[in-house]
Amino acid sequence: MIAATEQNETHLPCLDFLLPLHTRARIGVLEACHRAVRSGADLARAVEGRSAAWVRQAYEESLAAEQLAEQWVTMGDEELAAVKPDDLADFSIATLAQLYMERDGGGPRYDELLRACLLSDRGSALVDYDWMFADATGYDTIEDDREQLRFMELALAHNLRHSGGGQAVSINGSREIDIRSAGVRWSLRWRPVGDGWLRGNPTFSVELMPVVEFEQKPAARGPGLNLIYEHRLMPRAALHPVLRAGAGILFADREVPPGVTRLNFSLLVGFGLDVDLSGRWQLAPEYRFHHVSNADTGPINPGVNTHTLVLGITLRLPNKRRSDS
Repeated sequence: MIAATEQNETHLPCLDFLLPLHTRARIGVLEACHRAVRSGADLARAVEGRSAAWVRQAYEESLAAEQLAEQWVTMGDEELAAVKPDDLADFSIATLAQLYMERDGGGPRYDELLRACLLSDRGSALVDYDWMFADATGYDTIEDDREQLRFMELALAHNLRHSGGGQAVSINGSREIDIRSAGVRWSLRWRPVGDGWLRGNPTFSVELMPVVEFEQKPAARGPGLNLIYEHRLMPRAALHPVLRAGAGILFADREVPPGVTRLNFSLLVGFGLDVDLSGRWQLAPEYRFHHVSNADTGPINPGVNTHTLVLGITLRLPNKRRSDS
């Protein structure tokens, strides 16, 4: 336990100046980790949305990087060039790379450090390897397709293994998980508009999903609501292609992704078919692409991309003014 006189000395001046671009936490989050560890607080509640293991690891990694950075900022070019990335933890490598970015605007040494961090087998709770991989690609530090695939595999493996709760949480990138849901949809369909192959019924729908399940660890469940615009083509045929776009809101009993927020918003696009069966009944298979994020309402805003297959049964209510004629 650190002495009480030191418990509030949590400011990280070097990291405040050199916080790497490729990081999952702001300086305020890191300082909260330091205050919690030094005071012996309940680490599971020290930083909202972060596990106790993540808080501890973030503390250790940022403390080591801060101590090294205090030395690096006083070094000349030759001394700094002699620092070997093989002897450093990944977050310290990223911090050293940021120092070169601040001093020289990048350069060969910056590229070398990016490569060293991406090829490391250690991993870090703080480094966002997806973002680092994107930066390495943008700076042409990857030599060929084989090396690019290797870097991509390592970036994914590190993010999955070392982010809080064992799930990849990325400031800048999106990830894909599976979603299962069940619900009901009420639609208001208008008379056909347009000409040629685009002629179809404009349709506005409200979709209520009492149960939405996110397949992650741990799994998350909750209700959702979508507002959807549909354009139903070929109004006189028995087989109707349908184009859909919409937005919605999702509330889960756990954070989605883990360590972020329970409230999320979604955008969707999709296409499907309405197949006339008999009378007022239709079969409605559909594909959707969902993008789910918290719209910057949480400490970070990762994206979750989902590819969804929907199978529905439609019952058309009686209406004296038929809208599909």
